[in-house]
Amino acid sequence: MMLAGYLTLTNNGDVVAELASVDSDAFGSVELHRTEIIDGVSRMRAVPSLRIAPGESVRLEPGGMHLMLMQPAPELGERVPIAFIWRDGSKLTVAFPLQHDAPGE
Repeated sequence: MMLAGYLTLTNNGDVVAELASVDSDAFGSVELHRTEIIDGVSRMRAVPSLRIAPGESVRLEPGGMHLMLMQPAPELGERVPIAFIWRDGSKLTVAFPLQHDAPGE
């Protein structure tokens, strides 16, 4: 089973922020993906890194870039912790609410 994660990442700093990886103890694997239409077929492609300019935001949303949350733990609580690991070595862990419907559905 796979789940998807949607959120907005904002760089409030003065230098480019580069997301190196995403991790969570609640999932066997977490990857950043982008939905692309190729020959009329929707496909998901892994995004190896994400650069966010100072003052800019990137939306992870249905039909675009999103988190693929694979191999969920047998019991997920109401909130799931997801760690964002940045190229500069910093780490930000956020506990996101678990929802059953994608935004806008």
